[in-house]
Amino acid sequence: QVNVTASSSRTLSSIAPQTSTGLRAIRLDTCLRDCRSHRSITGNYPAIPPIGSTRPGEHVIDGITRSYEGTELSTTPTVTSPLPERWRRRDKRGLWELAGVVKCSTGRSAVAYVMYGCYCGLGGQGWPRDKADWCCHKHDCCYGKAENLGCQTKTDKYQWTCENKMSNCESLKNRCDKILCRCDREAARCLRRAPFTPKYSVWPDFLCGYEQPTCTRH
Repeated sequence: QVNVTASSSRTLSSIAPQTSTGLRAIRLDTCLRDCRSHRSITGNYPAIPPIGSTRPGEHVIDGITRSYEGTELSTTPTVTSPLPERWRRRDKRGLWELAGVVKCSTGRSAVAYVMYGCYCGLGGQGWPRDKADWCCHKHDCCYGKAENLGCQTKTDKYQWTCENKMSNCESLKNRCDKILCRCDREAARCLRRAPFTPKYSVWPDFLCGYEQPTCTRH
């Protein structure tokens, strides 16, 4: 068993794998961004978990959990810290296709929305902060409907093209592929119209509250 503590002298850039793709890359970007935010508050980087989890991205989420708890990390994923719910839940919006569609439509990296407001990025709770956050809530609802229809929102992949800042998925034949592509396309279109408010870019869960809108609002 290999233990990694918060005193590790390795830099963030040397730890980041150069060949990460998909969910792994998105969540590693999330990890690095959160580490930098943590350093700006405490003056220290939290420990970075080892690469090699059996499930993509999980080593990042669980590693952050353990490092914030102030204990040693092990290669065995353990979730025990009272972190915000968005870090403990599996993300329904963590698909690589969505990241590409957002980039196509808004020109921004999907990383800009990883911790935005109360619904963009990981998890989701409380009341949306602004129009962009409402876009993410609507996308949650769209994926929820897709899952009720039997679609695998976390693993299904589809082919699409970027045309005039809009994803084109009309040629898709598979029912779930088309549903997911439309969910992502509408979310990206919504985000393109919505202002990006910097103060919501890393918004803490405790400011979101517990009252939350239902999907019937959309």
